[in-house]
Amino acid sequence: MNLTLIELKKVLNKRNILIWMAIVLLLPFIQFMFVKDGYEYYKPIEVFHEVFSSFIPVLFPVIVVAIFLPHFFQEQRHNYMTYVRMRCSINRYLLSKAVINGFLAGTVCFSMMFIPFLIIEYVVPLTHIVHFSKLLPGEDGPGYPTFTQFLAYGSFVYGFVYSLWVAINALVYATIGYYLLLILPNPYVALSVPFLFYHGFNFITGNLYLEVFSPISTIFPFNITMQPLWTVTIPFFFLVAAVALLGIYAHRHIEKLVL
Repeated sequence: MNLTLIELKKVLNKRNILIWMAIVLLLPFIQFMFVKDGYEYYKPIEVFHEVFSSFIPVLFPVIVVAIFLPHFFQEQRHNYMTYVRMRCSINRYLLSKAVINGFLAGTVCFSMMFIPFLIIEYVVPLTHIVHFSKLLPGEDGPGYPTFTQFLAYGSFVYGFVYSLWVAINALVYATIGYYLLLILPNPYVALSVPFLFYHGFNFITGNLYLEVFSPISTIFPFNITMQPLWTVTIPFFFLVAAVALLGIYAHRHIEKLVL
């Protein structure tokens, strides 16, 4: 635990904090400015869905990888692990890095979803920045995507649960990138694999008419109609299996990988 806290303090610098704040606040704000006008909205939650249905889902693997892994890559380049061997177990050190990577990726992505959700749901309606139309008697509103099943428990619960789901996926993708950075000799290939898998699997499921199981539709399900919640777990279990296999391989061959 002490080692994890020490390593965490090393990445909590001004540069990284500014990058994380840009991810959490600037990216959603840019998209919000594009979608606040020219669309017909009935409820604030529809604005939230529109904000996260464009470039943020496309860039999701890039965002996740950018949170911590460039810092770890720099340590690899400067052979920092050679010096770590003298202070502590290399396995313990790399496990602490994995924890920090997952924690930061999950926390930043949770904040990227939940803070804009709170602002859009509770603040934007008070400002009149966005015009909300009223449904006429007998008129049906727009269909809602997967996870809005949780609206039955209130908007706050929906926002929290959905943001947590995005955070968990961010943690998994970040962990895959982390272990690939350890295993593959080319770091640029390792950092590209999560992005390539994400969009490659989207392409394959789209061509097989299985969009409901695509990564983009199970993490940001705003491009399809509401699906049963179990559908989002299918690609997720593949990702968890990949993390487990990569983690086992990396820790069994750690001495060879960090030479």
